[in-house]
Amino acid sequence: MLWATCLASLTPSSMSSQETSVVTGVVRSAGGLPLVGAQVSFSAQAPGSASTAVSDAAGAFTLRAVPLVAGFVVVRAVGYVPDSVRVSAQGTRRVALTLRPLASLGVISVIAPRPRPLLNTANAAT
Repeated sequence: MLWATCLASLTPSSMSSQETSVVTGVVRSAGGLPLVGAQVSFSAQAPGSASTAVSDAAGAFTLRAVPLVAGFVVVRAVGYVPDSVRVSAQGTRRVALTLRPLASLGVISVIAPRPRPLLNTANAAT
């Protein structure tokens, strides 16, 4: 019975009573241009504190249902060094992040076996 009580206290319905807020912001390149499609997330040690968004054409993003706890807004974009900023449980929940370009993306080699023909035509008569 005690086990069932503990399990019930971990259900999503108990986490939904937690107060939440919205974190908004903008992601720009080092040159000041908006970064489209950057992956933005909020993370804290509290259960149920993960929230994600993608920046739009203006580099703007909105993280919804973010718990009122301290945590980090983390931004990642292809070709850029990831960055993060700490947000407090109270106060400003609007952030601006500037991503620096990677020195290089590196080379990725894809090696695959040569495809076999669908039909064996080696012994076919012409």
